[in-house]
Amino acid sequence: MTFKHDGGIAEFLAKVVAEHGKPTVPPQNGASPQFYRSSEGDSRMEVALLWTEATDEHVRSYVNGIPTAQGGTHEAGLRSGVVKAVRNYIETHDLTPKGVTLTAEDIREGMVGILSVYVIEPSSRARQRQAQQPETSAQVDGVVRPALEKWLNDNLCR
Repeated sequence: MTFKHDGGIAEFLAKVVAEHGKPTVPPQNGASPQFYRSSEGDSRMEVALLWTEATDEHVRSYVNGIPTAQGGTHEAGLRSGVVKAVRNYIETHDLTPKGVTLTAEDIREGMVGILSVYVIEPSSRARQRQAQQPETSAQVDGVVRPALEKWLNDNLCR
């Protein structure tokens, strides 16, 4: 089976959202990603995110194009980066709800994401191991957090 989306993971994200049948928040035509970031170099990756009215989160992740159905440290880095970015945005703009403590799960509720990480190793077994390394989590967090913070500030502070 071959998957091909001319629009890359952004187009694939729209397909995943449509499959889940939950409206995006805010509503969008074609469910284009609210947030998209690609990174080149040693930590080459692509990430596309949006939020829906779902009560759970749904992340599909890949390492060198291979699905990682059981997640891994790259997904942990994504989750961590998202939570840190949103918390920083909330604190910076004094949006903390009085008497409410937002948990990481609250922030990620309804999030739908696609994460594609590329690692340079000669064998697929070595690639899978590298994707499970703690530094992979830090690399993904290090790309996602500042980019999402910037996106939040650029798109929600109008």
